[in-house]
Amino acid sequence: MNENNKVQNDVMIQNIYSESKYFRMILDNKEEILNKFVPIFRDRDIRRIYLLGHGSTSYATIAIKYLFVKFLGIDTSHDVATIFNHYEGFNENIAPENTLLVCPAATGCTKGPVLAAREARKRGIFVLGSGEYDGNVLARECDVFINKLTGDENAYVDTKGHSATLFLYALCIISTAYQLGKLSKESYDEYMCELENIVNKHECLVNQCMYWYDAHQTIIHQARMIRIISYGINYATSVEAQLKVTESTQKDAIGYDLEQYLHGPNMSSKPEDVIFFVNPINGVEHDRMSLTYQLMSKENFTHLYMLGNPEDETVQSKADNIAFDFSLKEYLTYIQFVVFFQVLAGRMAIDLDLPTTQQAEAFVNVTSALETSFKE
Repeated sequence: MNENNKVQNDVMIQNIYSESKYFRMILDNKEEILNKFVPIFRDRDIRRIYLLGHGSTSYATIAIKYLFVKFLGIDTSHDVATIFNHYEGFNENIAPENTLLVCPAATGCTKGPVLAAREARKRGIFVLGSGEYDGNVLARECDVFINKLTGDENAYVDTKGHSATLFLYALCIISTAYQLGKLSKESYDEYMCELENIVNKHECLVNQCMYWYDAHQTIIHQARMIRIISYGINYATSVEAQLKVTESTQKDAIGYDLEQYLHGPNMSSKPEDVIFFVNPINGVEHDRMSLTYQLMSKENFTHLYMLGNPEDETVQSKADNIAFDFSLKEYLTYIQFVVFFQVLAGRMAIDLDLPTTQQAEAFVNVTSALETSFKE
């Protein structure tokens, strides 16, 4: 099989290309989905939301938290489910009827969220879940469960499922804000238009990411370290990018919030590192991120790459930067930015001849022995 066929036939790459199909399916089933989601907030006085997950779904909860806070104004936290179960738990000073547990999931079999859902139900706390298919272990513990319509990921490395989760909750939360009178019709229409644009531009975005990788694969593989810097809602992009690269390639990558990076990790950066700057053009920290990039460029860091819109002057300053017509709505950009790192991880894995459809045998043995998931 030639190299081009190897890439095009790779399951992970195919899954990344397919994401727009599932975005479209979510939009086509919008009414049914919202009929499950909106009443949770219309019929209840929700004052506290807990978001729990593991792995990619844990990182998705970072973005979802920002959506709940911005559009619905509800106090929301996100956490790793097992840490929450063992060390935190639900605040007993907030009445159960004012509390909501949200567990975005993939297979719905991971133990942490299921155990949290069971505890919530015992306390009379409403539980919302989502996942790849109905009837899984988590779904049976939820008051409302939303099928994100992707079906089985058919790969160990989660891409289409993660992206569908991001798209699903953006649609649901923004639509709920509009229906509850927290968002104007004009703003709502703008966001819905942007979601349509994300669907329509997805294949073009994936192609552009593939072309960029073709031109830079030697630099990527020679890198001492891959670092991803972002801020705000795109911190979810940084940590998900870190996970995609490490689990796909067995090489180290680290994702940072901009301010966290500037408080120590920057001191360990070397010129031979590849550093990506995720910088939405209308982002709150846009100018500060651009300045960081510019200052580091003057210090002999030669493998700095900014992801942003083509009209951004800093993106224009270097041909190697990743310029694309990303959404102008900062709170939707993570749906698109994460695609670049999914492609990066998938292409690196192909070059390294590493499978993305299954874990390495040693790790299968570890997770199996530790029983991290329930059996159906």
